[in-house]
Amino acid sequence: MIRGRIPLSFGQANDGGCREAVEVCVADRPGVLRRAVEPRQAPEGFWSALRTRLGGSMTAGEAQARHDGLAEMAQALAKRLLHGHHGLGAGIALLLDGEPILAEGVGWREPQRTSEVRPEDEFHLFSIGKTFIATAAVRLSESGTLDLDATVALLLPDLALPPCVTIRRLLNHTAGVPDYGSLADYHEAVRHTPDRPWSTQDFLAATLVGQPFGSVGVFAYSNVGYLIARLAIERATGRHLSAVLDAKVFAPLGASGLRLATGLGDVSGLAPGWGTVLGDAGAIENVSRNYHPGWVSHGAVVGRAADAALALDGLLAGRLVGPASLAAMLDAVPVEREHWLFHSPGYGLGLMTDRSRSRGRFLVGHAGGGPGYSTGALCLVRDGVPRVTAVALANTETHDLGMRLAWGMIEGAVAAPPGGR
Repeated sequence: MIRGRIPLSFGQANDGGCREAVEVCVADRPGVLRRAVEPRQAPEGFWSALRTRLGGSMTAGEAQARHDGLAEMAQALAKRLLHGHHGLGAGIALLLDGEPILAEGVGWREPQRTSEVRPEDEFHLFSIGKTFIATAAVRLSESGTLDLDATVALLLPDLALPPCVTIRRLLNHTAGVPDYGSLADYHEAVRHTPDRPWSTQDFLAATLVGQPFGSVGVFAYSNVGYLIARLAIERATGRHLSAVLDAKVFAPLGASGLRLATGLGDVSGLAPGWGTVLGDAGAIENVSRNYHPGWVSHGAVVGRAADAALALDGLLAGRLVGPASLAAMLDAVPVEREHWLFHSPGYGLGLMTDRSRSRGRFLVGHAGGGPGYSTGALCLVRDGVPRVTAVALANTETHDLGMRLAWGMIEGAVAAPPGGR
């Protein structure tokens, strides 16, 4: 039973203005509404609880009762977490063993608290979109259209990139490509001309000219790296990224509600996103109507939490890429930074994960953040199978709020009584 008020397509076949040093790590960002309280790491006994709660057999009635109980629990928990972290509202979705349990809106669409977030509301996903760009690249490599280990200079000779820059290194942030997150000119431009984004050439000129490349093989988060990956995908296919994502990722997974936004008209119907990044006064305002998706240099994916959850779960279930390709996406390089959730954070191909895996159990996903929104997509995998997948798309800039909501729903699902009540 899906908790929600709209029909969903389950089961059918940053970013601009906010600094993101390490996407789901503790990067400080200008203009956040409030610093969220640090949550605890996975508690002692978490994995043994998982074996108990998700193991064993149930009757159909017991399973239905459990699913209903989990949906009610997740919705109530998300509301409490929003309140505790000074959030406003969010679109949330939860899957258990590939089955949709919840697709809802929680909290409010605006600070006046006159209308609630709806399950059909769409949001910016921000850097969760990197997961889908990487997935498209991997699918193209499987068909022979794109070589992940060939130097990108063969496809994009006009960029004069070093020969060590490959698609694989771009996707796991080890190509040494500099980023624009620390550039004052970039933040000033977002703040004062949010409706007029830099062009691709502006982004490349600001980063590839005058900034030194980092060490190859060492993780250094770079939005520009994913911009270059996008250009390589488009050059190899002769198609715009939006068409590639639709054909190679969204449609095959039944997540057709996701799309690439390219202009202000594409985001005019999003749930309002509230923040202080734009303008000079520092007042909280709805940034969704003025913030052009072109400020997300690698491409701004927008959509519902339900579709994002379906896409991540389907990817990790092996319904889109082969076993070897999925293993390559999960083969993570170390991220030398402490993280509030991952004990040993690592980054694969478009996926953040925990490298300290115990008996085949680990967390994997991505987070995003930018003007007006904080997003998180997270999956608990056991023995190569996604067991619990959660997505939260919050409508404020509160740092890591989306990922904290997603983790809270997963933690609650594992701790729920086997009967769901």
